[in-house]
Amino acid sequence: MTIGRSRGEAPVIGDNVFIGPGAKIFGGIRIGDNVNIGANCVVFQDVPDNATVVLPKPRVIEHDEPRDYYIAEPGEYTARSWDDE
Repeated sequence: MTIGRSRGEAPVIGDNVFIGPGAKIFGGIRIGDNVNIGANCVVFQDVPDNATVVLPKPRVIEHDEPRDYYIAEPGEYTARSWDDE
C-alpha cells in the first residue's frame, strides 16, 4: 500500500481502518473510523466513518450500522455483472 502527500498535505487515517494490499491513499483527505479499503483502490477523497471502498469501479459503500451476512446455499445465488447496475 502507498500513503502519500499531495500538494504538501498527507491523509489523516481514523481508528480501526483496514487498508488492502496495493491500495493508494493520497492528499489532505480524512479516512474515517471503521473503514475498509479494498485491494488496489486509489483513494483521493474523504471517506466517511463505517464505509467500505471497493473496485472495479471505485466507489464508497456506506454502512450506518453493522449488518448481518447471509451465506447462500449452492444454486441459490446467480452471479451478476458490474455492467448490470
